[in-house]
Amino acid sequence: PSISAYDGQIGTGTVGIRDGGSLATAGGRQVRLTYDQGGAGAFVVLDGFLGEEERSRPPDDALLRLNTYSVQDRNAVLAHRRIASWSRPAETDRARVLAAMAAFCAAVDATTYVPNTSTVNLPAKAYEDTFLDEVFADAMEQSGKTWFVDNANRLHWHKLDEAVGFDATVAIDDASPNGTTEFAPVDPRRRQDPYELANDVRVVGSGGNAVTVADAASITAHDADGLKHQDNLQYPDGDATADLTAFGNEALAERKDERPTWTCRLENLPSPGVLQAGQRILVTSAVMGLAAAYKRIAQLQWETPAPGVGHATRELGSPKRLASRRRRRAHRPAH
Repeated sequence: PSISAYDGQIGTGTVGIRDGGSLATAGGRQVRLTYDQGGAGAFVVLDGFLGEEERSRPPDDALLRLNTYSVQDRNAVLAHRRIASWSRPAETDRARVLAAMAAFCAAVDATTYVPNTSTVNLPAKAYEDTFLDEVFADAMEQSGKTWFVDNANRLHWHKLDEAVGFDATVAIDDASPNGTTEFAPVDPRRRQDPYELANDVRVVGSGGNAVTVADAASITAHDADGLKHQDNLQYPDGDATADLTAFGNEALAERKDERPTWTCRLENLPSPGVLQAGQRILVTSAVMGLAAAYKRIAQLQWETPAPGVGHATRELGSPKRLASRRRRRAHRPAH
């Protein structure tokens, strides 16, 4: 399976069951995939939900059928949660996220990894005929934080690389891996993507007020021979110059440089239990350009080619070719 831990994205994967095997659900469409670690017991690789089912007859077996199920990771629990009418006062991003989870998704633990750090103030707003996604989008646009639900059904709401006590027990090290707690990256890569680069941003508020903010260092580094990296953004939740300027500066902080994404594969891990999507992992790699740096695992894909053998492919940082996190939405003033 592929498991996501970035901006509520839902990871998907497939599970194949031949005739004679069975797939037991934990209730409804919930499915739990575990890995037998021998004396260490079973580790939950994925606690998610069933999607599409496809039945086929594989070419290597003329008798048995193959049932293939698509599965979604735990982030699916945040999707399709309707908000008919809900008004909130001016408050911090954390307060709004916690209030939304209590009102619309109380089954998820929102107490463990929602730290009271790097908070920003959100304006009052009325949510009408929308979904829980909009609450997270509002808070993310102001704070730059990310969110996801881990395999233990715990909500994460914090900065991407912020230390919240959710770190991997192994590290990536291409200098002196020991094969036990430090593993050499296979096919390490770093991508520097200018797709969403912006260094000159004009922000228009709900009442027509507009401000322009720019980053001179980024303009010097990236704009040459007439090339521009400008953008227009709308701030639908107010018109004060200070709010528009803060919103523009947050956008610049995220987009003034090329967006890095790091990918690699770790082989012969002792168990899936040593890694989880959303954990930070310590990385030292000349190719990836990282020296003892903690990066969060935004995407994780597990393979178990043989008992006791685990391979993991992961994407660190911001997933590549991700669309802008600053969205244009209609303004709904608070009641």
